[in-house]
Amino acid sequence: MKKFLALLVALTMMLTAVSALATSSIDVTDLTEEETEFTTILDDEESIALVNDELTKLTEAEDPNDYFKKGDEIAAIIGEGPYNVFEMVAFTISDAEALAGRDLEWSFATSYEEGTVVAVLIGIVGEADEEIEWNVYEGTVDELGHVHVTLDAEILEQIEDGTALIAIASK
Repeated sequence: MKKFLALLVALTMMLTAVSALATSSIDVTDLTEEETEFTTILDDEESIALVNDELTKLTEAEDPNDYFKKGDEIAAIIGEGPYNVFEMVAFTISDAEALAGRDLEWSFATSYEEGTVVAVLIGIVGEADEEIEWNVYEGTVDELGHVHVTLDAEILEQIEDGTALIAIASK
């Protein structure tokens, strides 16, 4: 009887482990289905070089506010004091009108804590010799650690069919 019970327990544990492996986890590098319809993450060499250049400028700045030049706006969202920037990604959109006023859900390698308020920085990429113009929006984090933000029509029109950067500032 003891052998049967031990075998039954072992079999149950194996089935539990197999079912856990079969359950797919969320790939936080993917965008939600709604976003993929209009949003494209840019991963070509030029976009990767742009992000790397901007990350270098950010890390070389004594303070992130020296780089973004939006300290008051960021502080109004996440509070005064030091903050972290864990994400910066190049992207574009294809239909500003369809996205205007909609809640956009972004998933990143960093999983943020539910209920956290973050500053979503959208950088408009101009000509090669121009600085990136950063715009600040309030974002919230859902139970999956994804960032939600609503962008206005004006910024979406500036991004449409061009290149923009998204960065997330948090405490």
